[in-house]
Amino acid sequence: MRGETGRMKKIIVSVFFLIVIAALVFSQQAQSGLTEARVRRVVDGDTIVLNNGERVRLIGINAPELGQPGANEALQFVKERIEGSTVWLEADGENHDRYGRLRRYVWLQRPADTQNENQIRQYQLNAMLLENGLAGVMIIGNVKNAALFRRLASASLPSAAPPASPLAVQNNFIGNRNSHVFHTSGCDSLPSQHNRIYFERREDAVRAGYRVCHRCNL
Repeated sequence: MRGETGRMKKIIVSVFFLIVIAALVFSQQAQSGLTEARVRRVVDGDTIVLNNGERVRLIGINAPELGQPGANEALQFVKERIEGSTVWLEADGENHDRYGRLRRYVWLQRPADTQNENQIRQYQLNAMLLENGLAGVMIIGNVKNAALFRRLASASLPSAAPPASPLAVQNNFIGNRNSHVFHTSGCDSLPSQHNRIYFERREDAVRAGYRVCHRCNL
């Protein structure tokens, strides 16, 4: 009888310590704003499935749909980095999108500071896709990384640098770095020279997160 009682006490103590450890881990994750998860599979360049069946939509970006140009490259980029691996998820704004998917930043490793730009560019999958030109910016609601994401997307475009001659931009689109509105080269609302960013195609400007000028009749 005493032996049975002793075993029960050991079991109770062990369970108690497991509960305490789990509570500490959960508390640490909640305080950091990060949740550890395992990736079961990658759906496409901006959507993944976790081991628990939850679907996650990457915040602030929009990768090409399967079958569109660039979709396979984005898919492979994500698969090579996180499929079957542990990631850290960070929420921002609305918890779910309209399709019921979790909206998250996906970190390849736990960052010391989620607002540090170097760590974002090095370890956050959302930013990595933008910086490598594999996705465009799609900002919904208030997103804390919106300005950085637009900057990364603009820098990844081959036409981001101003051309050497004004004649070279006659057929290009010109964006305003401050307002994130883009114009045709003949618009009378063009920004000052130091605020300009150049796009070869209309699609490049939209992909970088710029809005159409209503006076250009684009």
